[in-house]
Amino acid sequence: MNTKIEIGFSWAVTRLSPADEVGFSALVFTVFNHFFVARSSTLNPTAAPSLSAARNSLLVSKSAQKTLRRFLRKCCLRGMKIYDITVPLSAAVVEWPGDTAYNFSLTARIRDGASCNVGRMVSSMHFGTHADAPFHYGETGLTMDAVPPEIYVGPARVLAVPGRDLITIENLHEVDPTAVTRVLLKTGSRLDHTIFPKKIPVLAPDVPAFLGACGVKLLGLDLPSVDQVDSKDLPIHHALEKADIYILENLDLSAVPPGDYELIALPLKIVGGDGSPVRAILRTLK
Repeated sequence: MNTKIEIGFSWAVTRLSPADEVGFSALVFTVFNHFFVARSSTLNPTAAPSLSAARNSLLVSKSAQKTLRRFLRKCCLRGMKIYDITVPLSAAVVEWPGDTAYNFSLTARIRDGASCNVGRMVSSMHFGTHADAPFHYGETGLTMDAVPPEIYVGPARVLAVPGRDLITIENLHEVDPTAVTRVLLKTGSRLDHTIFPKKIPVLAPDVPAFLGACGVKLLGLDLPSVDQVDSKDLPIHHALEKADIYILENLDLSAVPPGDYELIALPLKIVGGDGSPVRAILRTLK
């Protein structure tokens, strides 16, 4: 075991009863063997018991279960970094011109004698960091409640494409068709969300089909749209839909280095919705 695992294991066994310790040791070894043998030559795949045998040998007391969960968090999550890539919902953030302005107010206040504070929010579905449902740009497209949530959770690659008016296939050479299903484009062209841009970078017309052929299922950008802000026919939206690629817009990737991450950006299950705000984060893989 590496040092981090050894420290965590030592911490864990001091908190177990003798009866739990044997089964816990077998189960922990098996968990790490099954999930991390590909990353570590120090774990011997032939030495571990089966997962079911290890699990059965553990006396599953509540304290042992709790200790196992805490142990795995200590060993597996330590060192991971989370990037919040969500633009805050705030009246200071500008909406798309002509769209519904964001407003949050309290309709009940504890200080005024109410039993709790209760808020009310008015907003476009496309304010701040949000997901576009295909219904947004096609009358027969899926509404937000029908879009599979797994689209928005899983491995993602952040690609830096700064200083370009047109993003071409050549700019996306790091897309690996066998490894990437979610691509986030960091253009760096929008850092002030209180001002709506007059012009933004856009994808070249052949990029959606290229991404679709690579197996990409989700495209995210740090821009308010995948199309130019004055577009009326939304050609890139439609090309992405044809390639079976969903869309995340208005991400804040300013603090995120290019590379591979785990994305979590679940939209709300809004019945009939044309989009939804999301709380988007990236989690490092190491």
